[in-house]
Amino acid sequence: MTAPGKEKTSLFTAKRVAALVLAVLALILIFQNTVRVSISVLWLSLEWPMWLALSIIFALGLAVGVLVGRSRTKRKYGR
Repeated sequence: MTAPGKEKTSLFTAKRVAALVLAVLALILIFQNTVRVSISVLWLSLEWPMWLALSIIFALGLAVGVLVGRSRTKRKYGR
């Protein structure tokens, strides 16, 4: 029996399982994409491991998605 106001939580919640699966997939991506690639952006030419380049592109896309989502929320709710 649990105390009032305290619910028993399971070790394996849906969020924890999803986070674990994504972490394992990220590690697989890193270990399988160690080859160096050349990336040209404007006047810069950089040579990085592919996993790092993909991670940076993912982070940039995530940031854009968050910023666009915030602007839509502000317009919709007048904040």
